[in-house]
Amino acid sequence: MKRNKKLTIIALSVLLVMTLAATVVSFSLANRGKRTNAPDGVDLVAENTGKVLTNIDYIVKATSSADADPYIVVEIGSKNTTALTTFGSFASKGDFREFVINGNKTIDDMEMAEGKVEYKYFYAGDVTKDNTEALAYISSADFIYVSAAEPYSIAAGNDMGEDLYNILHVAAVGDYKP
Repeated sequence: MKRNKKLTIIALSVLLVMTLAATVVSFSLANRGKRTNAPDGVDLVAENTGKVLTNIDYIVKATSSADADPYIVVEIGSKNTTALTTFGSFASKGDFREFVINGNKTIDDMEMAEGKVEYKYFYAGDVTKDNTEALAYISSADFIYVSAAEPYSIAAGNDMGEDLYNILHVAAVGDYKP
């Protein structure tokens, strides 16, 4: 009985050593350190060109010519006003274009054209499914900024209503665009 046990252990040990040896040999002989090309009929998904375009770069490319569509920025705020908010003046004066878009691009030979940022403000209480102007701007917006001015952020009636939440949800992920 002891002899059968010894034989079994020796056989398993030899089998394990042979498996390890075969694995080491197969990995060491694979391609001999040379790069292989993709097989016929298989396309490469990506190549390393050294230049990676960011989302900002795509925005710059889309708005670099004078006849390109504007980059639409919509602010939805808690203050019922017609005066420009802090962000509104930042976007309207061209600072958004200069510091956010052109300041973060990696394309050296291209910039967002002047006047390509179109800004629109909506009071949160006015954004409902019946407000067609707000819905049109939100659905075509490239950037939506939701703000709450400090004295108005905790006032009664300034919370984000269900209509506004649903409208923003559909604008952000409802048509499956990021």
